[in-house]
Amino acid sequence: EKIRALGTKVRQEGRDLAALLERFLAFAGSPDLRRKPVDLAGIVREEARLAQERHPRARITVGPGPESLGLEGDEAALRSVLRNLLDNAAQFAGEGPVALRWSRNPGQAAVEVEDGGPGIASQDEAGLFRPFFSKRPGGTGLGLALARKLARAHGGDVVLETRKPALFRFTLPLILLMWIWIPLSLSWAGLSELKGLN
Repeated sequence: EKIRALGTKVRQEGRDLAALLERFLAFAGSPDLRRKPVDLAGIVREEARLAQERHPRARITVGPGPESLGLEGDEAALRSVLRNLLDNAAQFAGEGPVALRWSRNPGQAAVEVEDGGPGIASQDEAGLFRPFFSKRPGGTGLGLALARKLARAHGGDVVLETRKPALFRFTLPLILLMWIWIPLSLSWAGLSELKGLN
């Protein structure tokens, strides 16, 4: 029994080390974004469901937010940002609430992650996005730093909106939607009419 328990512990530590190495390499490298049209609202809902499975003690609530929120981005990178924000919130919330909201604003999409944990001390605010800065036992200090790096690679950002409750805001530009909307909004007949005006 002791040998089995030791083997389980070794395997878990191996997985933790691999996850830490993956995060470090992701942070150290330059993001190679593969942009394509994605539905941010659908990604948010899916990541919330997965986060609830990872953190069953937390009470994650989803919405309000638009049913769909189209933009152009790297889906894997966007999921990584959300995963890091949700994991961070759930770990500090414990059995408390984690609220996830998203919205469409002029020129940008926004996702807010708010947790019911103890909040963030004023003296810790400056180091939140610094690599290897962590106030959580066993924390790597790479989650928020990587989330901000990936958001900024998309032309967006991750910022702390309020310290208590802790609320992080993830924004992305919507200007790239022009390239999605234009082909869909102009029919062949419409294009023919435009040619006739020339």
